[in-house]
Amino acid sequence: MKILIYDGTFQGLLTLIFYCYNKRFIPDLVFKKSNPTIFNIIDYIESDFEKSRIVGEFIIKKLDKQILKNIYLAYLSEIENIESSIIKYFNLSLKMQRNAEIHIEKNYVLSVKNAIYKVIKEKQRFLGLLRFRELFNGILYAPFEPDHNIITLLASHFSDRLKNKIWIIHDLKHGLAIIYDKKLELVKILNYNMNLEKSISSSEKEFQSLWKTYFKNVAISERKNIRLQKQFMPQRYWKYLTEI
Repeated sequence: MKILIYDGTFQGLLTLIFYCYNKRFIPDLVFKKSNPTIFNIIDYIESDFEKSRIVGEFIIKKLDKQILKNIYLAYLSEIENIESSIIKYFNLSLKMQRNAEIHIEKNYVLSVKNAIYKVIKEKQRFLGLLRFRELFNGILYAPFEPDHNIITLLASHFSDRLKNKIWIIHDLKHGLAIIYDKKLELVKILNYNMNLEKSISSSEKEFQSLWKTYFKNVAISERKNIRLQKQFMPQRYWKYLTEI
């Protein structure tokens, strides 16, 4: 069995594609560095900025920039071993000299397409479900725990709509945060121990109370359908909703 390990970054993935192309190598399994494994013979592919740049520019200039976008979106899904399908999808696109995404008869292409669908669907959900809270210092703070690593996909949307505010979108599951203060910055947050309820401003507490009252009063109790509600908005997303 052909197995590779990389550091889990997008730069590392493009380096992995470079390695596999030059070695004419198709891995059966690709693990991130942190993944435990029982196998003894494993190649670790070191992330290389120059090699990743070459792959990215080659895809954009010689093939189709949509291929690079598809690779990035599928990578963000973090689905187990999606990297192997991505490498095969890239190789097929290279062989055909065009985007091979329509060839869903190939299992690996279908895997990439399904991963992209899940990422885009979750992104669209959180564009509507993300809830900002005003902290005592005036900063707007939005915690969430997405299934996929979609935080970078949300940044431009909120920087356009909240350009005159300082805000933070915090992915607690992946330990990442987008901070906006005139410019966007992606940071890692390894230790998080803020008491959110004690950190919000008095005006935020008042607003939350008013919003909950409004939400309760407009609801028609006789037509309450929790099962249907869960279909449109899975319960795992309810944790940070003010109204629930």
